[in-house]
Amino acid sequence: MQKKEGTVESQVVELRKQILKDGNILVKEYVDEGYEGPRLDRPGLEMMRQDLKKDVFETIYFLAADRIAREVTLQTIIIEEIIKNNKQLIINGKDYIKNPENTFSLQVLGAVAQLERAKIAERVGRGKALKLSKGYHPGRGWNIFGYNYVHKKPETESATLEINEREAKIVRLIFEIYANSKEGMHMITRMLEDQGHLTKTGKKLWRVGIIKNMLRNHAYIGMMYFNKLETITEYANPFYGIKVTSKKIRRRDKSQWVGVKVPAIVSKEIFNKVQDKIDYYRKKYRNPRIPQLLSNLMRCGCCGGSCYAYRRYYVDKRSKPHKVYHRASYKCNWTVRILQHSIKSKLRKCDNNEIKTSIIEEKVFKLFENIVVKPELLKENMDIFKTGGKTEQNKLQRQLKKLDSAIKNMSASKKRVLELYAEGNIGRADYSKKNMEYDSELARLATEKVELVKQIPLLHKPVVIDMSIAHYCDEVRSRIRQCKDFETYRQFFLDYIDHVVYYKNLVELHAYVPIKSATQNEDEVETKIEYKIITEIEWAERFANYHKKTNGSRISVMDFNSLVGESKRRMRDVPLFSKEKLTQ
Repeated sequence: MQKKEGTVESQVVELRKQILKDGNILVKEYVDEGYEGPRLDRPGLEMMRQDLKKDVFETIYFLAADRIAREVTLQTIIIEEIIKNNKQLIINGKDYIKNPENTFSLQVLGAVAQLERAKIAERVGRGKALKLSKGYHPGRGWNIFGYNYVHKKPETESATLEINEREAKIVRLIFEIYANSKEGMHMITRMLEDQGHLTKTGKKLWRVGIIKNMLRNHAYIGMMYFNKLETITEYANPFYGIKVTSKKIRRRDKSQWVGVKVPAIVSKEIFNKVQDKIDYYRKKYRNPRIPQLLSNLMRCGCCGGSCYAYRRYYVDKRSKPHKVYHRASYKCNWTVRILQHSIKSKLRKCDNNEIKTSIIEEKVFKLFENIVVKPELLKENMDIFKTGGKTEQNKLQRQLKKLDSAIKNMSASKKRVLELYAEGNIGRADYSKKNMEYDSELARLATEKVELVKQIPLLHKPVVIDMSIAHYCDEVRSRIRQCKDFETYRQFFLDYIDHVVYYKNLVELHAYVPIKSATQNEDEVETKIEYKIITEIEWAERFANYHKKTNGSRISVMDFNSLVGESKRRMRDVPLFSKEKLTQ
């Protein structure tokens, strides 16, 4: 609205008059049209903060305190930056000098601006609710597939939606197929891509999530609902262990929804039939999610995506009575996601094989037993020694960032306690006690930061590294002895593994080894261990054993397929030898 009605221009004119009256020369203007006051990422404000460090200007003019920001905290940050860089600050024609009186007046003005913003938001929300109660469309309907958004005109009371017949035919087709056939949403996405239909945003690829939202949308039966969600704010309160202010979005009860009539595209009968089918498949039995030992730790080495663990059952009909077996495997997520897209889309399919959970979990655990617990072998796989210490500076900077973040969070908690005391929510004794604790912790973090900056690179301290690696190996060895059941093994992997990369017959174990210096500062050095799940020697030994059983006779194609099939069932991996090499 500011950008459309030109209200910012009048503020700029007033500031130009003040600059001319003071006998100063205007060198640059920082204007943010159409951006909200509580934001720090406004383009003009960002440019001004960058120019503060240069000799672009000597004095900065603001028409009012709320033009800096509508939040007291943000105002304080920006004003501190201006004063720190020795720039003169003029607010509403008055020279601002950092003293208690001006600081207090600015905080009061900032609080008033913050209150004004809250009242504006309340009035806007109330006006929107009134329009909805009268059946007026509030807008934001142009993203609904099947409709065109018609803006409000002088002769109309509100914006409206009109049916887009080309898109409406596709909507009716989707509802018809899903309601009256056994086909699922994956088939619908492939069909739409095969026929060349585009999404509302003009994309060629359809996703199952888009189809599901369409099938759940009440707008297609003539009623568009608003006021379905609400935001719950949980404010930071150190006394109750709430460190940061967070917001959660939850769905309101259906009785609180507000409906606005729109043109219907499908009938209520077919819409209800679709809802019944969706609810049926939601309630239908599915294998419950059971975490495996490496769940959330597996990565695909082919496409870089994550892997998931799935379970399934199969029946061995060769035995009498039939035996039912259970098998769990890790599989790349993209091998499943690509099923919702058409072959004509020409997407690159991830060709990484799935791997049986027991196989890779056993191999990863063997890596710990054979390599990680041995300091000399572990040291050979640490990146710090492979790269000659090139990454050491990056590790040090990362730790400094962690300290800076901790100091920032501690300062925010201290400020929140001050606000609670000012509001009368806590007593003076509690405030003093908590404030002293924060001051002590801030002093400790500052000292630790100074020591870290002065710290000599760990590469120059081989004794420290060797002692830390030996201590780490002893710790891992002790934890391995404690692994007895699934929970202990699972927690062991979570504590000592960053991630595991699997690619066909190779597995990479990525972990971080803590290195402690004499000042008790801790750094992390990455280690990466590669291992073949099935080596050529293992396959040669298998072939030799099978060759002895057949008395040295030539392997037939049927016997070969039996051998490979058995291996695939056990290992879920491709053989390293071709059929020709085996038969030779």
